[in-house]
Amino acid sequence: MSGLQSLVNQNCEKTTSSIPIKNHIKSHIFIFNLINQHCLFFFQMTALRWLCVSVALVACVSAQLCPWQNDHPELSSACLCATNLAREVSIQCDLVDWPLLLGALKRHLPPGPGPVVDLLYVSNSTVRSLPADVLAGVRRVRSLQMSGCKIEKIETGAFRGHEGSLKNLNLQDNLLDSVPVAALRPLRNLTLLDLSRNKLNRVAQDSFSSLGSLATLKLADNELTLEPGAFHGLEGSLRNLNLKGTRQKRLPEAVRGLRALAFLDLAQNGLRELPSSGAAAGRNLQGLDSLTAINLERNLIQSVAPDAFAGVADTLSSLSLLNNLLTDFPTPAVSTLKELRVLDIGFNLITSLPTDAFNGTPSLTLLALDGNPLASVAESSLVRLNSTLRGLSIGGRFLKCDCKLKWLANWLKNGELQVTSRERAPQFCGEPPRLRDRTFAAIQPEELSCEATNEVEDASSAIIENAIPVLAVAAPSSTTSTTTSSTTEATTTPSTTPSTTTTTTTTTSAPVRSTTTSATTTTTTTTARPTTTTTTQRTRLTGSANVIVSKPPLTTAVPIPRIVSTAAPRAQIPIVKQKPALILGGTHRHGMEDDDDEVLA
Repeated sequence: MSGLQSLVNQNCEKTTSSIPIKNHIKSHIFIFNLINQHCLFFFQMTALRWLCVSVALVACVSAQLCPWQNDHPELSSACLCATNLAREVSIQCDLVDWPLLLGALKRHLPPGPGPVVDLLYVSNSTVRSLPADVLAGVRRVRSLQMSGCKIEKIETGAFRGHEGSLKNLNLQDNLLDSVPVAALRPLRNLTLLDLSRNKLNRVAQDSFSSLGSLATLKLADNELTLEPGAFHGLEGSLRNLNLKGTRQKRLPEAVRGLRALAFLDLAQNGLRELPSSGAAAGRNLQGLDSLTAINLERNLIQSVAPDAFAGVADTLSSLSLLNNLLTDFPTPAVSTLKELRVLDIGFNLITSLPTDAFNGTPSLTLLALDGNPLASVAESSLVRLNSTLRGLSIGGRFLKCDCKLKWLANWLKNGELQVTSRERAPQFCGEPPRLRDRTFAAIQPEELSCEATNEVEDASSAIIENAIPVLAVAAPSSTTSTTTSSTTEATTTPSTTPSTTTTTTTTTSAPVRSTTTSATTTTTTTTARPTTTTTTQRTRLTGSANVIVSKPPLTTAVPIPRIVSTAAPRAQIPIVKQKPALILGGTHRHGMEDDDDEVLA
């Protein structure tokens, strides 16, 4: 059991050091599954397995009364406390009296050789400032989170006494207008720094140069100007950089040379193209030798240059271009990414996929195309991914599920592919209507027929024919033996009665010999009241031919609210159907809800 106990200790330490107390129930579920798997591996007997799980759950986190419970009962409603196997205490307080809490910490958890404070989490409290030595009288803290505390200033020496122990510092949702460089400088072991959602407007050169162990830096949702060299000193340690919502209009030059960086988040920044115009653009991703994932979702990107990812073509495995303004699939840029495994290009304006779209991505495993106005996806576009693709996100109100998608249904039926959609319904098929409420998994290949689609189109045409006035034109019916040139004028003259349609048509034919020429004009009138329409046809022949003038009798439309057509008596009138203009639906919300702090992904 010693190996199992060690495993429990390791997982408990990881869990309690990174999450608040109120979320420990979620960690219980995670640890339950993890330990159960290990118990299944080591023990095949059910009784021993459940004994193992019970020991793990009880040993991992033990809720208890806070040390100051008897002295400060007023803190009991604001704070929760717990300890892990190493007797390290975790404290979470919400809407707490900060001076009162600070006094209780100094009295009951003074500096000493005992276990460290694994987590001190203070939220939604009024702190305003952290003066020098504010935590000097408190036992060493490993993780400090003070979010939503209205902190405006952090003085030099604020973390004195915790320089060696403090590894995680979360100061999000405060009122800091500058990076507290002097206060951060002594934190040589800091691995995570979160300054998201403050009032920062500038990151100067060498702001983090003393934080040689920093692996994760979050600056999201600040209107930042990043000076060149802003991340100097982090080249060998920084692996995760979050610049989401920092108003970057181009790829920031400051990220160049971060050779350890694995994940770069540039979502919601207003980027319009890749690479953006500028002297340094196109080179700003160079030197990122370890970059495996980049999030560019919810920008305004309209084009991607062929060499946009030239600096990371050999390492990039995950790319998100979700919710941008791309009208064409960026084939030249994507084809250079030989290691790409995840591509999210959903909710753009792409109407078709080229057949060579994925020629250069032989390892692609997950592909998201949903939310684009794609009427269909040709098998030839994805045929090269047959052996690697395991997840496909597709569908929406534009997609026609007909015989052209039968190949996809067969692929899905074979169990080699999972198909999903992030549309709101979720809606997989836009047409035909009988498949709109069905998932791809529930649609059989034999149900995908082009005849079904044609039936819908014929029905739509019938509705259009009965709802829209039709202009009918008859074929010619008079003969002239010898003609040098001819001009035919057909004039429809309305009477004085309201709601009468007037149409004028002029046809000119070139000189021919022994040519059959005639013109017939049909007037179509839709009205609810009696209407009189007069049609006059005159045929003028120049040269040696005679002049023929004919006037058909007066025609009165039937006074009913229907389409009435007056045709020539000699020939059957071929009907020319007039189709209405394409009308898109109401305001389309381009993409999903805005908060992903949770994408790009």
